[in-house]
Amino acid sequence: MKQHTMTAAVLALLASHGGIASAQSQVGIFGMIDQYVEWGDNGKRRIQRLQSGGLLGSRLGFRGSEDLGGGTKAVFMLESGINADDGSLGQGGLLFGRQAFVGLTGAYGALTVGRQYSPTFLALASYGLGGGMGWGNASVNFAELGVLRVNNSMVYVAPVFNGVTAKLFHALGESATPGQQRVGNQSGGALQYDRGALSANLTRISRKQSPGNSEHWLTAGLSYDFGVIKTGLVAQRRDDDAGLNRVTFYELSATMPLGGGALLLDAGRRRNHLAPHADSRQFGLRYDYFLSKRSTLYGGVVKVSNEAGANVTIGGSSSAGMAVAPGDDPRAVALGVRHVF
Repeated sequence: MKQHTMTAAVLALLASHGGIASAQSQVGIFGMIDQYVEWGDNGKRRIQRLQSGGLLGSRLGFRGSEDLGGGTKAVFMLESGINADDGSLGQGGLLFGRQAFVGLTGAYGALTVGRQYSPTFLALASYGLGGGMGWGNASVNFAELGVLRVNNSMVYVAPVFNGVTAKLFHALGESATPGQQRVGNQSGGALQYDRGALSANLTRISRKQSPGNSEHWLTAGLSYDFGVIKTGLVAQRRDDDAGLNRVTFYELSATMPLGGGALLLDAGRRRNHLAPHADSRQFGLRYDYFLSKRSTLYGGVVKVSNEAGANVTIGGSSSAGMAVAPGDDPRAVALGVRHVF
């Protein structure tokens, strides 16, 4: 995403009104508008709708850094999600619902605090190809959103060592209920290895659900770029200490350059190991045509097959899926445009 840096004159103007600016500071504005038309069938009736956030969520954000010397920088991010189809705020109406954090980076790594992406989200987005967690990706319909973007979180990213990157993550649930102060807390981490065309990742996150029970998400990702085709695999297991749920899914995807754009082939399966006849499969095909470095046209088809006890739907990066009754098999065609600035 291209960031436009403010000129020194604008920074000086901010400073004259009580802002903080210097020759070593950078503040930029960035954004994206992504909208698509979807023609779908939820198994009962046909629908047509205009949606925001197919490949990636529409947004407007501010980010910046200040050079503190010695290779250390202060950084921040404020990012609002936008439903471009009606102009409303995304993420339940939060002003900076996508991200809002501040931190320090340097030779020791990076430490950021605030509302930010969890290592689980970054793994799903990186190893589901074609942008990941977008329209056409199985993981966007299979994953639970509650552990993807987290409030009151602290993330430490260690310096890369021999191709290995380590991340540590902790978030406070801030429960005020006596005896349940840790309920809502999340913690975990990730290890990622990158060498040439190969990339691999292992991530684990736990969330305290009650004083006697915690849920766990174990995510693994693998990708390899063969040049003419890139393949990716991401798999996740979700379970808890009390044995109340156990769900797994995988997504297998491949991208290849084609006629000024890229073709995405995607397939996935979700299994509910505790509920009978509650599994789902998804197959997707999408083509992204690059009008420029910042503008993309895209179109695709997706079909989901649900067993009698499953109701997986078809959605986009930040758009909700159509209503689907258990046992119905939704399918959809989408045509959209994305512009980044």
